[in-house]
Amino acid sequence: MNFEGKTVIVTGSARGIGRIIAEKFASLKARVVISDLDQEQVDQVASEIGGETIGIKANVTDAGDIESLFEKAREKFGQIDIVVNNAGIT
Repeated sequence: MNFEGKTVIVTGSARGIGRIIAEKFASLKARVVISDLDQEQVDQVASEIGGETIGIKANVTDAGDIESLFEKAREKFGQIDIVVNNAGIT
């Protein structure tokens, strides 16, 4: 599968399953938005994954954060094609 030119937001992607999902999309040439609660961590993960990957801090329990996440992703990549809502707590 080739996701070249597609923009993917993966919530909860600074570690664990979310990070693996983000890495897989990046390997398939997608533009990836890493999203999690800590800006430093999302920036680090985005840098490590490479490609067209950015990090945006967002708390998925806050409607304003979600709105900002989508706005910033569109500003950077022009569109959003896929959202993986991986964020969660146990």
